[in-house]
Amino acid sequence: MNIKELIEKLEDIEGTAGDAYSCCPEGDIGTDTSDTMYYINHVQDELEKLIIELRKEKQVFPDWCEGYAK
Repeated sequence: MNIKELIEKLEDIEGTAGDAYSCCPEGDIGTDTSDTMYYINHVQDELEKLIIELRKEKQVFPDWCEGYAK
């Protein structure tokens, strides 16, 4: 798997996390639902940061990212 494929997979996972967040019923702060939404939101944020970093690597090492380091 090269970086491009990894980024695509992480974007899919980020989208799934967004769908999970959207499916949560609104809950009051301090309830199990609000805790769940917090953790899903945190996962989305961390995935977004990772995707940004990988895109930077793709710009710095384009040959490596296009399949040379499988």
